[in-house]
Amino acid sequence: MSKINTQKFGIAFGIAWSLFLIVITILNYFFNLGSPLVKLIASLYKGYSISLSGTLIGTLWAFISGYLWGLIIAYTYNKV
Repeated sequence: MSKINTQKFGIAFGIAWSLFLIVITILNYFFNLGSPLVKLIASLYKGYSISLSGTLIGTLWAFISGYLWGLIIAYTYNKV
């Protein structure tokens, strides 16, 4: 079984979570989809809102948390 590079996995996970946040924001802004999810994310990420500046702040928060979760997942996988 091969090991996962924790840094690369963390970066990939952070990018993926950031892109998901952008997509859900766009879907909510244009089509009013995912409102409960947007409210949940707004309660987790300080500064996130359905605006350009709020989306940029939320994207930064999403990358940081996604990166950290990616590190945790890869580290756990490598230990098991």
